[in-house]
Amino acid sequence: MEELIKTRINLTEMKVGISKFKAPKDGRILIEVDSNEEIERISSRITEKSGEELEAKVHERRNPRLVIYNIPEEVTLENATKTVREQNSDIQLEEGDLEAKYICRTKRNVIEATPHARKQLMNTRIKIGWVICKAADYIRVSRCFKCSRYNHG
Repeated sequence: MEELIKTRINLTEMKVGISKFKAPKDGRILIEVDSNEEIERISSRITEKSGEELEAKVHERRNPRLVIYNIPEEVTLENATKTVREQNSDIQLEEGDLEAKYICRTKRNVIEATPHARKQLMNTRIKIGWVICKAADYIRVSRCFKCSRYNHG
């Protein structure tokens, strides 16, 4: 597959520079470029030149996740984003900026936020009900059960 892509697509002609070109063992090929414009040019060229043999799939980034600590018990998963938006009018959050994912047993609420909303929520005190809460990045690290190392299957 690597040879197929390299023979059919001329990067110098397209004026595209790639940052990474990897071929994992699962049969995929990962191509990393610097801008969204270059991503669209490469993906359209792959579909144009070898659409019947290959499929170009553009990876979409996930929104960052935040943990909000000390959530009051009356706040549920359904009304968490609405409560944060309405009680914190100084932060100026819009309708789709936040999405509550789940509530942990330790009274923490994991919320997925757009990068813009994350930037605003991280350094402020968040008012929820009668409580002032703090937010932090939610980072979940997977650990192997066989060898106890991190971030592999």
